[in-house]
Parts: sequence; C-alpha cells; structure tokens
Amino acid sequence: MSGLRAEHSFGGKLRKKSVAADGALVTRTGWHTAASATGAALCWVLGLAMVTSNIQAFFHPTWLASLWYMPWLLTGTLLMTWTVFRSLDKATTRREPLQPSPTCGETGTYREDAA
Repeated sequence: MSGLRAEHSFGGKLRKKSVAADGALVTRTGWHTAASATGAALCWVLGLAMVTSNIQAFFHPTWLASLWYMPWLLTGTLLMTWTVFRSLDKATTRREPLQPSPTCGETGTYREDAA
C-alpha cells in the first residue's frame, strides 16, 4: 500500500497514517494492531471451541471430558479483551479530510476531467 507511512508522535507511540477510500487521512495507533491480533485469535479459539464441543458431543472421549470447556472460557476472555482494544482503537483513530488541490473538486476526490 503506497498510502501508508509511519511516524512517531509526541507520546512515543507509533502512529500509522493512510489515505482512506473517501480521501480522508486516517491516523491509527498501536491499538489497531492489538485489536486486529486479538480479533484473529478470537476467531481461531472460537473455531477450536466448536470443534472440541462437537468431538465431545459425538465421540465422548474421556480425556476431553474435563477440557472441552477451556476454549469457551478463552473465547469469552478474548471477546472482552477485543472489545476493550477495539474501543480504544476507535477512540484514538483520527480522520482528517484532505485539503482540496487544483485537480480535486469540492469533495476532495480526484476528477478525471481536471488538467
């Protein structure tokens, strides 16, 4: 992605800047990365929880009788963690409209007929 660049802000946190599809400048902090990683882990653990529940329901293995609920507990924990990270990501993400240039119209979008 050519529109991405990273810079350090005043607080020392890494901020990533990119241009959104609507032409706005989007600045994200590390909370976006934490929310993405937690969301991916949540999906995998939820899948594991469903698989272990089905194995327990259909095959009744004795070794799984005391372990099948562990992925469900981890799913709930990850869901709460993802909710916190996502809300922090939303709170720290800034959207600034780009300044119109001579090749842009009033909305800041590129015009084919310019120049």
